[in-house]
Amino acid sequence: MKKSNLTKVFLLIVLGLTIVSCSKKDDTTNPTNGEIAGVWNCTAVNYTGTTVTEYLGQSITTDFTGEGYNVDFTFTINENPNVATSNGSYSIKLSSTTMGQTITQNIEDIDFNFTGEWSKDGNTMTVTQGGKSSDANIVKLTDTELEFKIANVETIENSGMTATSTTNTTISFTK
Repeated sequence: MKKSNLTKVFLLIVLGLTIVSCSKKDDTTNPTNGEIAGVWNCTAVNYTGTTVTEYLGQSITTDFTGEGYNVDFTFTINENPNVATSNGSYSIKLSSTTMGQTITQNIEDIDFNFTGEWSKDGNTMTVTQGGKSSDANIVKLTDTELEFKIANVETIENSGMTATSTTNTTISFTK
């Protein structure tokens, strides 16, 4: 598989799982005492990460950053029943560096649509979609701002090649 195709496949998988996967590390520098229920408009999607690809005993590391643009999706959090829904899309400017070479590409109109049940315990929001539960760390929650930090590790195996990606995502919203 070509490197750019692998990057695109990986990016789509990570972006699809991004909102429902994360670490549980608390960040006490931002307030997290606002009301979470409501319609949140996404203002930013950004991430950094590393992919380690192993094939035939060789290992190649790729560092990447993604900066969202044309961000146009909402995240609706309802109570009773606790259902979270995301509708819309965004584009991402992806820069990846492998063996000293940097490639930048734009990936346009990524759909960001899902529905799942949610719960909140402290600064952790858990979303269950399709039988899979994942956590998101809430680092900022006021009555008008919401910010998630998400850490995700994903491994893809294909034809003897293994790619393991660690992605740290920040998604910001306003109400």
